[in-house]
Amino acid sequence: MLDLEARVRPNTQDVAAKVLDGEAIMINLTLGTYYSLDRVGTVVWELIERGHGLKRIVEALTSRFDVSPETAEADLQRLVGEMLEEGIVLRVDEGVKRDRKPPPSGTAKAKSAYEPPKLSIYRDMADLLALEPPTPGSAQEGLWEQR
Repeated sequence: MLDLEARVRPNTQDVAAKVLDGEAIMINLTLGTYYSLDRVGTVVWELIERGHGLKRIVEALTSRFDVSPETAEADLQRLVGEMLEEGIVLRVDEGVKRDRKPPPSGTAKAKSAYEPPKLSIYRDMADLLALEPPTPGSAQEGLWEQR
């Protein structure tokens, strides 16, 4: 189980990530595995990208969503554990980086409904994402020629 003082960061060397229409999309370029995060998971991802520690992320979730700190903490630890296992994020040594600015607060408006964050994993995309040169004589052969 992760300590709330723990900090993680995106694995930018192996993973490409983008938030599109409120959904975080990630591709492990080494493994060819595709991932997506739901609405709450995307909030977590954006806060990780901004350098926030797990404690700050729990605070942000409880201020933005209708969720208890205990539930938010348990769900965050599970999600970050999955992301660590998949190599999407990496642990950061203690004291290396501090939160840049406080996470956005949800106190100005009503809290949104909460659903536990979910990491969806699509391993069947690996074959489609593999970058192999075309076979000789194929119509795309010219695309791989060195110029």
